[in-house]
Amino acid sequence: MSVVVVGIAVLGLTAGQDAASPARAPDPQTLTVLDDVVVQGRRGSTDLIPEREVGAEEIDALNAWDIGEVLSRLGETFGDGQSPVVIINGRRILDPGNFTGFPPDAISRVEVLPPEAAALYGEDPSRRVLNVVLVPEFRSQEGLAGLRAPTAGDASGATLDLRQSSIQGDDTRQYGLQASRDTALWASDRPGYRGGVLPDGDITLRPETRSVTANAAVTATLRDWAASVNATGSGSSEQFRTAAGEARQRAHSLSLNGSLGGDWRGWTVRTGLNGTLSQGRQEGLSEVRSRTMGLGVQGTASRSLFTLPAGPVQLNLNGRWGRTESHTQALADEIRRSSSSFDLRGGLGVPLSRSPRRGRSPTAEGGRWGDLSLTLGGQVGQSGGSDLRGGGNAGLSWAPIRQLRMSGQWAVSVESPSDGQRYDPVIQAPPRTVYDFQTGEAVEIAPLIGGNPDLRSQRQDRLTVSAAMGPFTAWRMLGNLTWARLEATDQIGAVPLLSPAAEAAFPDRFIRDQAGRLVGIDQRPINMASARSDTLSVNLGLSLPLGERISDRALQLGLTQRWSLTDTLTIREGYPVLDRLAGDGGGAGRGQTSLRLDLRLAALGVNVDARRREGGRVRRTVGVDGPDDLRLAAFTAVDLKVSYRFRPSVGEAGARQDSDGGLRFELEVANLFDARPRAMLGDGRSAPGYGRDDRDPVGRTVRLSLSRRF
Repeated sequence: MSVVVVGIAVLGLTAGQDAASPARAPDPQTLTVLDDVVVQGRRGSTDLIPEREVGAEEIDALNAWDIGEVLSRLGETFGDGQSPVVIINGRRILDPGNFTGFPPDAISRVEVLPPEAAALYGEDPSRRVLNVVLVPEFRSQEGLAGLRAPTAGDASGATLDLRQSSIQGDDTRQYGLQASRDTALWASDRPGYRGGVLPDGDITLRPETRSVTANAAVTATLRDWAASVNATGSGSSEQFRTAAGEARQRAHSLSLNGSLGGDWRGWTVRTGLNGTLSQGRQEGLSEVRSRTMGLGVQGTASRSLFTLPAGPVQLNLNGRWGRTESHTQALADEIRRSSSSFDLRGGLGVPLSRSPRRGRSPTAEGGRWGDLSLTLGGQVGQSGGSDLRGGGNAGLSWAPIRQLRMSGQWAVSVESPSDGQRYDPVIQAPPRTVYDFQTGEAVEIAPLIGGNPDLRSQRQDRLTVSAAMGPFTAWRMLGNLTWARLEATDQIGAVPLLSPAAEAAFPDRFIRDQAGRLVGIDQRPINMASARSDTLSVNLGLSLPLGERISDRALQLGLTQRWSLTDTLTIREGYPVLDRLAGDGGGAGRGQTSLRLDLRLAALGVNVDARRREGGRVRRTVGVDGPDDLRLAAFTAVDLKVSYRFRPSVGEAGARQDSDGGLRFELEVANLFDARPRAMLGDGRSAPGYGRDDRDPVGRTVRLSLSRRF
């Protein structure tokens, strides 16, 4: 007699995986018989119960070009503004870029793991974890060519993307070549810009840009170990003109990453080495040459420490070390800098109770309290010769029933500035229009951007409470409610929106001529004394089948509403606390709404993305509303994408009979209703710099593309 046990991942482990990692089970169709016991599970799963599972049909309805675009769409919904942590087939990987270039057809499903997952994997607890489960076998060649232009004319862009991908078990290959070009948009092309009064000479409202990128990523098994190599090279150029003159920028970069993973003395380990080399040059407004070299080592290790009645206690470690050297030459000045950093994080997952119907460990005992788990974590690190820093986190997750999960997360961390924030070359960015409160006029400036080597590490204290509900009914109705508080000290960011308060705190960042006219802003990153925010967000979603087969006809709806309850900022010690929601140094709206619709009708696909941001106020004087304030109107934008797949005929030699073959035509309209930012002054007067073309001279853009999978 054979006994069927569901969800036990014991056999069929892939290279670099063992039972100490979050468990990965084989495909439901694969049965392994061991001493009259049948072990059945799902390929690529983790031991954590997903908060949401996105199936192949839902992924297909997104009409995304590659896995990277799929993750970006899901990150907007579940990531709360932060990029997600990506794992592949239930395993932690060092370089997700080895897989994000694959087409969406290579995805079997995506699991959105609960909030405590990031801490368990040794990552920032504020980030979400997405588990991408790939199909076991896949092979394709893809090509895409696209043209885009604003409906107002006078500018255009073109894109070419060629890729080749294959998956054979744990061995993957991915090669790609991408190129794009956008022409410049000139102020003389927009008669309404700045009221038709141009500064001295014509200027570009959008620069001319060109870019080329080539990459190759390979993963393979070496006996019981898994190895990967990823090489990427890119080149780009940008050219624009301001009232002060013309600027030309060129940049080239090369990166090479390699990793090796497997089982060693009861641990599942992965180690990686990465190197980067980049060069840049700006001519015209300023003469700057830069060269940056970086070397980094990263490693992860995980194992099961011991087993409790509810399951094994998992330990995950994550370490990084890096060194960066930069060389910048500007006119007669030559600056050489170097720094090194290390960061070590650990996460401990402790199952306290496990529901018997979902136990995935052969030793786990059912608990009447449902699924209850505890996560603990810690961090220690150092950067640029600074003092040793540390942090910790703790989380509790409880799922009393299948359709309800509640969790709470607390974390404190000290984060070092990135290499780019410290060592990027100081150059001038393309011009843009800003409103100057001091003179009451709109001016054109080319902001100064780059790195700031004097940045200090920032400390962040975060508390999050969330509840996830669903799925309910055949429509798979889902809901998520999250409250989060973030308190930061020495917060790293750009100079706040131009206001008298910001200029008083950082007078050296605002450049004026002898007549007091604003001619430049230094937007390199700075440390601000402290900040605090409280947010409440709601996510709702459902999948509505429109026919007998969901793979042919389906409608998906998603709604995200985010409210800012508190948003305060202290720019420098001794300066007043700025209430950004009231208008001090901000203009931040209290609410943001996002509505997504994904419709599939056989070969036809329709995607609609609507976003609304509530209006706000920027005060001229802190704490007081006045007639010279800037009142920003609410802004709503809608994007539309329509695609159609031409299926090969049945009699065509070598033609594919599935929906993925043949040519695909896509029409995408960004900013469908040609909405533009609007504002007025506190007493109702028109605000300078907020004409139709001042803030967004491009407006509605149409993009046509043809793609085919061979």
